[in-house]
Amino acid sequence: MVPMEALSVLLRRESSKFDPALLGFLIKLLGIYPPGTLVQLSDGSLGQVVAPGADSLKPKVLLYNPLTSKEDAHVLELDHAVDLKITAAIRPDSLPQEARAWIKPEQPQVFFVSTPAAGG
Repeated sequence: MVPMEALSVLLRRESSKFDPALLGFLIKLLGIYPPGTLVQLSDGSLGQVVAPGADSLKPKVLLYNPLTSKEDAHVLELDHAVDLKITAAIRPDSLPQEARAWIKPEQPQVFFVSTPAAGG
């Protein structure tokens, strides 16, 4: 299950098991496209969400670029890219083979999400 599907299941089928305020906070914190979600952008490029953005529809996306290593790839902050948007969340098995090998969606990853400091 991809991150976006897991969030959807949590909201649609499991929401009665959680405090609504905490569930709302979790969704606000992770955004519509949680870290780990594979996405296609309006220019056709592919990437992986690595962090939420200030706007839940505009996260930070690690852009797939076969000419560079994943460690050196550009992270695009969609908040600052007025001409780009996410057009689709995609399943790992629908990625072209070379993109799947580069992104490695099955590889465990750690994502950090921070919240504003109290009083700041």
